[in-house]
Amino acid sequence: MKKRVWGMLLILVLAVSALGGCKSMDESAGSSSSSESGSDKAEQKEKKNAEDLHIVYVTPLLASDVWLVSKEGFDAAAKDMGFAGDWVGPANIDVDSMIKQIEIAIAEGADGIITCGLNPEAMVNVMKQADEAGIPVVLVNAGSDMEAPYFAYIGTDGETLGAMAAEEVMGRLGDEKPQVIYVGSTITNSSVIDTTNGYKSVFESVDGYQELTLEENNDDLQTSVDLWQNLYTTYPEVNVCANVSPAGAVGAAQVAGEMGIADKLTIMSIDDTAEILDLIREGKVYGTMSQNYYRMGYQAAKWIVEYQTEGKEPENKINDSGTVFVNKDNVDTFGDTLRDMSTWE
Repeated sequence: MKKRVWGMLLILVLAVSALGGCKSMDESAGSSSSSESGSDKAEQKEKKNAEDLHIVYVTPLLASDVWLVSKEGFDAAAKDMGFAGDWVGPANIDVDSMIKQIEIAIAEGADGIITCGLNPEAMVNVMKQADEAGIPVVLVNAGSDMEAPYFAYIGTDGETLGAMAAEEVMGRLGDEKPQVIYVGSTITNSSVIDTTNGYKSVFESVDGYQELTLEENNDDLQTSVDLWQNLYTTYPEVNVCANVSPAGAVGAAQVAGEMGIADKLTIMSIDDTAEILDLIREGKVYGTMSQNYYRMGYQAAKWIVEYQTEGKEPENKINDSGTVFVNKDNVDTFGDTLRDMSTWE
C-alpha cells in the first residue's frame, strides 16, 4: 500500500515538473520573441540624447591663440547642444602626444573625437582604431587627404588660402618681382603644403619670380628667430616672407626690425593670434589669412551630435570653413564676421 502511495506521489511530482518545464519553455519562447521586438527598439535607441554624449577635442596646441578660438566654438556648441566636452592636447606640437590622447578617448568610449590630422601618415593606425570602435572622428584644419577612415573634415582650402594671400602680396608689390622665402610649421603638414602650393600657383605666373627656400620652424618663436637671422643673411634679395606659421611671421618681423630691413619686406602670416594682429596694427606684418577656427570647433561638434542623436551625416565629407584676408583695414572687425553663423553657408 505504501509503495502504491509513494508511486502515485512520484507520478504527481514528475507531472508537475513536466508542466513546470513546459511553462518554462513557453516563457523562454516568449522572452525570445519579446527580445526580437526589443532588438528593434534597441536599434532605435542607438540614437542617443545629446546630454548623454561625451566628445573629445584633441588639439595640436593646448594654449595657442588660434586653437583657443576653436575651443571657444567647441564650448559654444557644448552649451547650445548640452553634450560634455573635453579639450586636451600637448603644449607644443607633438603628434605622438596627440595620438596618445586619441587612444585614451577611444579607450574611454568617447561618442566622438575632433582632431587635427597634423601628420596623416603617423595617425593612420589610431584613426583605424577609432573607426573599429565605432567612434566618429572629425578632422579640422589638416588631414583631409588622410588614407584612413574619418567621419568628416572641415578646414580651410589651403590652395585657395595661399592663392588669396599671393594675390594680396602682388597687389602690394606692384611691378616688383617676388623673391620668396616660405616658412611653415612642419613641411609634412598637408595644410602647409597646400597653402604653399597656393602661393606658388600665383607667383609662378610672374616673370622674375624666385622661390628662394622652404623651411620649417615647428611654429616655435625662438626657432623662427634663429631661422630668420640665417635666412636674411643667406638670401639678402628676399622681399616676400610667406609664413604658414604665426611664430614664423613674428620671428620674421622681429629680426627684420633688428636688422633694419623691414621696409623692403612684405611679411605675411597665417591665423589671427593676438601678437600677429598687434604687428599688423603696427605695420610690422603686412597681413594674415584668418582661418575660421571658431566654425571648425562648433561645426565639427554639431556634426557628431547630429549623427549620434539623429543618424544624420554631413552632406559633404570635405568642407571648407572659409578664410578672410586681414590687414590694417579690417583688423578690428573681421572676428565678428567669422563667428556669424549666417555667413557659414
